[in-house]
Amino acid sequence: MDRWVLLQTYFHKYDAEMAVGLLQESGIESLLQSDDLGGLRLHLSLGMGNNRVLVPQQDLARAREVIATLDDDLSPEELAGIEEAALVRKSTESLPPKGPNAVSGYAWLIPLIAAILFLAFYALS
Repeated sequence: MDRWVLLQTYFHKYDAEMAVGLLQESGIESLLQSDDLGGLRLHLSLGMGNNRVLVPQQDLARAREVIATLDDDLSPEELAGIEEAALVRKSTESLPPKGPNAVSGYAWLIPLIAAILFLAFYALS
């Protein structure tokens, strides 16, 4: 089983997606971890640099070389290929459920409010 290690952190999620796209275009498997609730709460990762790119440990050295090329001037064709790989990766990610059985982003409030009401009534009696 592969051990995943941190390659680099990014301030903006777009930059991390570009790095993942470049790695995948180079044949290196990679993961993007972001503390933004799966894209639902983008403001949670702003200012924290919590967009992490992970690669398998055996590919770390090669991934560092590939990422170093981001600092080089890329041609428009290379940049378009990287963006396309990032978009393909993003489009294949699982989307939040929709429909009558989907849970909204505020569903956690219902048990919290119920617990507060229970404690309030318990304290009053």
